[in-house]
Amino acid sequence: MDNVQPSEQLLIPITGDGDVVFISQLSDCLHNRGFEVVFLPNNSGIRKAIQREVHSERVLRDPSNYSPEKSLDELLEKFNIDSPRSFVATEMAYDYVYPKPSSEPYIFSNFDSSDYDPYITKLHRCLDFLDELYRDGYRGVPLQNQGGEILRRSLQAVADYYDVPSIWVGFSPIDGASGFHRDESESWNTIQQASYEELTTEEIERAEEFIKRFRSDSGQIQSGPHQRSLGENIRQKAEIIRRHARDLGPYIKRWTRGNIFKRILAAYADWKYLNLDESVDLVEESNYVFYPLQYYRESRVLVRAPAFYKQSWLVEYLSRSVPYDHELFAKDHPKQVGAQPKSEVDTIVRHSKALAPEYPVASILENASVVVVLNNTVGYEALLYGKPVVALGEAFYTDARFTHSVDDVNELPRALTKAIDEGGPTDEELIVFVHGLVEGSFDGEWGSTSKRNLQNLSISIESYYDE
Repeated sequence: MDNVQPSEQLLIPITGDGDVVFISQLSDCLHNRGFEVVFLPNNSGIRKAIQREVHSERVLRDPSNYSPEKSLDELLEKFNIDSPRSFVATEMAYDYVYPKPSSEPYIFSNFDSSDYDPYITKLHRCLDFLDELYRDGYRGVPLQNQGGEILRRSLQAVADYYDVPSIWVGFSPIDGASGFHRDESESWNTIQQASYEELTTEEIERAEEFIKRFRSDSGQIQSGPHQRSLGENIRQKAEIIRRHARDLGPYIKRWTRGNIFKRILAAYADWKYLNLDESVDLVEESNYVFYPLQYYRESRVLVRAPAFYKQSWLVEYLSRSVPYDHELFAKDHPKQVGAQPKSEVDTIVRHSKALAPEYPVASILENASVVVVLNNTVGYEALLYGKPVVALGEAFYTDARFTHSVDDVNELPRALTKAIDEGGPTDEELIVFVHGLVEGSFDGEWGSTSKRNLQNLSISIESYYDE
């Protein structure tokens, strides 16, 4: 690339086949708003796919076959990466080559121990490739969705070193909106900086109405990861089959895991968990600490709360950390039943009252003494109900003013007692929190190819880019 660059540049990594069409269409909208968009493919297959959608000059070579010139040790020190194994473990879990929390291999996996070497090699190549790109004067602002792939994380590390701001498009609980961040932490400056004394009467009333509406809707979050329409799903699957007609094995394996073996495990989990009637009786009659189970194969855990990869360990520790007059209640997400390995389910049931997954979380929150979360959206819901929240991982709502954040897990028993004694956020604190949430939410969601969504998201990216 030439050293002379236009003023508004975006570099978008593409890590999966399903992102190609969306990203190419988003780039068209961004181009119409004056941006030069360059694409960084994760591998040669994705590079070929994006080149069919956009001009090849806008697509960088993929780093996977790049030959590094610097040593890995030099690059790790330069970009402040203390633990390369932890850095790459997320992508290994995505690829089913990192053991489940039960330490058992996945179905179709034939490994006896974790082989980090291919992923460390990929990290080495990505860091050196990106270092050369930015060292030569390129200053494209990374724009990407949340995720823990090596390419994404390497790009963030290199951009940080060269003082290039990043844009991460992540979750917002507001329907049709996203949260924008400068790094992987999901922290929202608008929440951190909000002050009740500086709010106008109109802003206070807006926040009060938001809270009232949330509670009247039984705390139902309308937003979430983008759900593709039937047409979008069909197009994506057809494109995958077309591109990989000669080697559909990995996709067949993934489909089998999700559609056959997960259902078998879900039936086992449903048998072990309490039924709905038993759950209702317990919630109405008990003093309890509530912990919503978190799915382990996602960046929320592997990037922002890596120490808690093994949910059963956390449940066991929580069970002996709750006050003596309380019980520990846990609940699986209804859409993730069957995702936890059998041995994890057994341990969770042994150390907690595992409520029926279909039990509405709003009813559980209303009666809970305290809610413990990693970075689950249930923590946000609990705050809006005025409940004390003990946070063990980073999320958009874990500002210390609103939650009891635990940096040292050994302090968890004390934090639980303190949270019960002090209670949840005050009315003023909730208003400040909601104001920061609304101010920090941007129109548009990553993944939807509707014309309106693409336009809204490109406008929001432009606004955030200019801040």
